[in-house]
Amino acid sequence: MTRFFGNASLPQCGITGQSEGGVPLVILAGGMGSRLNGDKALVPFAGATLLDAVLDRVSGNGRRRPIALNANGNSARFDRFCLPVLADSIPGHPGPLAGVLAAMEWASELLQCRWGRVGTIPTDTPLLPEDVLDRLEEAVTGASDDTIVCAETGHGLHPVVALWPIGLRDALRDAIVTAGIRRVGDFVARYPLRRVMFAGTGFDPLFNVNTAAELAAAEALVLLARPVSTAR
Repeated sequence: MTRFFGNASLPQCGITGQSEGGVPLVILAGGMGSRLNGDKALVPFAGATLLDAVLDRVSGNGRRRPIALNANGNSARFDRFCLPVLADSIPGHPGPLAGVLAAMEWASELLQCRWGRVGTIPTDTPLLPEDVLDRLEEAVTGASDDTIVCAETGHGLHPVVALWPIGLRDALRDAIVTAGIRRVGDFVARYPLRRVMFAGTGFDPLFNVNTAAELAAAEALVLLARPVSTAR
């Protein structure tokens, strides 16, 4: 079932609730959106924003989980989402790996985090499947403690749509600070990897919106899927 921007299953403001079974999730909302003329997470999309769209997709099956945002700058711009905002712990805006590290550090402090992993999803994937996290979680079964689980489509690996072992946080910090690694795929290549395939129908369900044309195309797909109300 496709839902649109209700966020009904997200915690209310002031509630820090622990996971009811789902892996903790951090939405990487640090993109500056220079090609979209604004903060990417808050770019208008289908009557709301890109961040609204992603939040709606990950909460679409009603399964509650701890959710936070990774973003730098004034966190007040995200107040209406009622979610923790995690700034990079490494200065200089080194890229999405710093967001992954912030996610690992946050998840390591959560009580009852039985998974030992944290999920990440970028804020510019408004068409992602509602079961993306459930399927990534299923792939963890039997995996070694240092195995990274990543989503894949016919267009290739999407290493930021992933479940990360929290125990790799020190290794990730060293990779960023000491080794100067910036590409997510370069860090992923250091560890065992499980791929989870997601098929699309005529489009890549995990494609990233980076331009005005891509934004319009994604919005058209969403609006096309919305049910038509009939006046009586």
